[in-house]
Amino acid sequence: MEYAIPLLRVASNGVGSNDVGLDRGQPGKTKVVHFERGGPRILLVAENERYRAVTDDLEQRQAVQQAFAQSVLWGFEAAAEDGESVLVDATPFFLSDAHEVAAKLAALKQGNYHVDPSRSAIYLSRTRNFPENSGRRIHADFCRRESRGWVEQVTPDPRAITVHEHFSFIRRHRTDSTSDPDDPRSSFFGISYMDFATPVDQPIVKRYIAHFRLAKKTLPPQ
Repeated sequence: MEYAIPLLRVASNGVGSNDVGLDRGQPGKTKVVHFERGGPRILLVAENERYRAVTDDLEQRQAVQQAFAQSVLWGFEAAAEDGESVLVDATPFFLSDAHEVAAKLAALKQGNYHVDPSRSAIYLSRTRNFPENSGRRIHADFCRRESRGWVEQVTPDPRAITVHEHFSFIRRHRTDSTSDPDDPRSSFFGISYMDFATPVDQPIVKRYIAHFRLAKKTLPPQ
């Protein structure tokens, strides 16, 4: 199954220092992913959206997919199966510091932190599953023996920094909605990619305005 995921956001609390820049509600990376079965493993694969072949020619699309790398974000062990459904333990994935909190703290010379699994957990009360999406909030504790700098000003104990992070898996819908071309002068946020199915007399780089997928919904009469 294919998903579009806002992979992570720092949800209910951040670090609390403007200089550190790990703020409450900070969005993380969004990726289009799908799951692949490889023997006993279930692979979470991020697709390479930068290079495409927008065409009905299957061989041309496959040629572009094979020319550019994908990224396997995680590998899960299949713990149980029921038909096409597979049960996996995703706890290590959710506690893997996908938001790169430790790397950001190290780059700012705040110390070399790492996630301590013994102090981290998934909030079951904030775990939700729906037909089209699934959400998880985690309590991640980043530890080190010594710390320095701004984190000492905003934490009770700078040797243990607790950050709450939220993962969302949202099922991808392929629709026939119109695409609006982007122009750097338009002041919109845009997306761009290289389309290798482009005729030689047209620009290979495509730029479009990023917008929400909105659909009118008819509410029942009151």
